[in-house]
Amino acid sequence: VAASTAGGASAAALEASQAAAEAELKALRPLLEQQRAELERQACELRLHQDRERELRVACRQALERQRTLQEDHAARVRELEAHGEVLGSRLAAKVAELAHVGAREAELREALARREAHADAVAACSTEGEVRAWEGEVREAAQRALERLANRRVELRVAALTDARDSALCKICYDRPASCALLPCRHHAFCRPCARRVEGSQDSSCPICRRRVTGR
Repeated sequence: VAASTAGGASAAALEASQAAAEAELKALRPLLEQQRAELERQACELRLHQDRERELRVACRQALERQRTLQEDHAARVRELEAHGEVLGSRLAAKVAELAHVGAREAELREALARREAHADAVAACSTEGEVRAWEGEVREAAQRALERLANRRVELRVAALTDARDSALCKICYDRPASCALLPCRHHAFCRPCARRVEGSQDSSCPICRRRVTGR
């Protein structure tokens, strides 16, 4: 009987303890739900913050890329303008030299005209056939020398023109093989294929003429 009574008391105590635990769990459940909801809210905010941070990083990279592209385009434009200015300067210098040459040639023609007039007076003053033959010999010799100078100058000009044409058709890097391809996007058609491949595959893949970044051939 005593054992049975002790067993009943133990079971009652266990049930009371279980009921107390369930009551405590029930009381804690709203707090746990509230904490879970708060954690989910914070996790959502963290995801939104991470998404926004990724968007900002992408926007920053795009802005830096646009800035780099604008800087490269600006630098290329400056180089083009500088090159154009050099070309204009060279043309101006050539025109000045041409005008100087024209002026010198005009002076030579005036001097030659004066000599001819003097020669005409001298020829008119010749009184014997021997004097006429002497003048004729001098005139023939002078004409022959002038023709020889003109022929030599013609050869020099032809050689210079052939040299310029040959140089303009050669690769502007090796000056050995003919220019056969253009770099993109600047489209400078001034390089052979091996040199163009080396430029495209180099660490600083930029056009040797305008320094613009190379994207292909």
